[in-house]
Amino acid sequence: MKATLTHEDLQGTVAAEMTENYHHSLQEYMEKHLQGFDTQRYYCRGCRIGWKEEQERFTLQFACFDKAERHYVLFVTDDQPLTALPQILKEIQLVLGVQMGEVFVEEEDTHYLPHL
Repeated sequence: MKATLTHEDLQGTVAAEMTENYHHSLQEYMEKHLQGFDTQRYYCRGCRIGWKEEQERFTLQFACFDKAERHYVLFVTDDQPLTALPQILKEIQLVLGVQMGEVFVEEEDTHYLPHL
């Protein structure tokens, strides 16, 4: 599963830490919040978070392995307000750019700038 957009001006990676509410587990989040999710049949491997500029809402798409059919399926949630995201993730870091995998910056070369 990969992030895909029409133009893909920037590409990158993401790291996130879930809140303790779900014991750092997407599977547990799904068990607690998604009606009809069969924990015996499906195992959550990851998710995609979708958000668009004109909306103040996001969607979650969970990629899960179907143990019965032996293939991956996607579960998509209803839109949620952006204010709900910190209830799921306590920290998220996005790295976006062009060929950012090749970039490494030493700590002493970090400079902080105020916003205009």
